[in-house]
Amino acid sequence: MTNALLELVDGRDWPADITHIQSLADGDAADQIFFQSQYGFTALMAACYRSAPLALEQLTFTKAELDSRKRCLLAITNSKYGNTALNFAAYYHSDPAVLEILIREHPPALSATNDSVHPPL
Repeated sequence: MTNALLELVDGRDWPADITHIQSLADGDAADQIFFQSQYGFTALMAACYRSAPLALEQLTFTKAELDSRKRCLLAITNSKYGNTALNFAAYYHSDPAVLEILIREHPPALSATNDSVHPPL
């Protein structure tokens, strides 16, 4: 199963990704933002792994706010191997502001461990 937003983020065309998210209707935005691939990856995880610009990360959280029931799940959702978006940002992202937004949006993600029992930071 594929997801347009996840595929766009994997392609690293940041302006196209931002335009795509901005153009999504509210329900479609939440569906695409919270979608998990067969390995449990979300667009936010892929963005952190691919070092997407802060603007994309912030827009993802802004659109996620549209689904208040799931919003808190965005920062703590795990991939198949237990990694959260914060794990990926800590391992791969060069902008500390991305870590700050992830921690601010969901502080308990700091203590979450992956399957290897490694905390994000």
